[in-house]
Amino acid sequence: MTFNAKFQYLNRETKANYKDPSKTDYAILFMDGTETERFFCTPELFDQFGDCKQLQPVTLVFDYNPKFRSVRLKGIA
Repeated sequence: MTFNAKFQYLNRETKANYKDPSKTDYAILFMDGTETERFFCTPELFDQFGDCKQLQPVTLVFDYNPKFRSVRLKGIA
């Protein structure tokens, strides 16, 4: 099931994977009011946010998997 949500873009970051330091984890940070959210993503999705400015409003598309109770960031609406 997909859904959209409005956030403000904060930042993006890369860091070495804690289990395998030869791999890289990609994360994008967003703000909704006073709450901050970090979503891990693919390198391709990470690159889409390269031109975003801090606190820029964005509408994101998410995929919710009820079986695993997980939410995955799919892209920008």
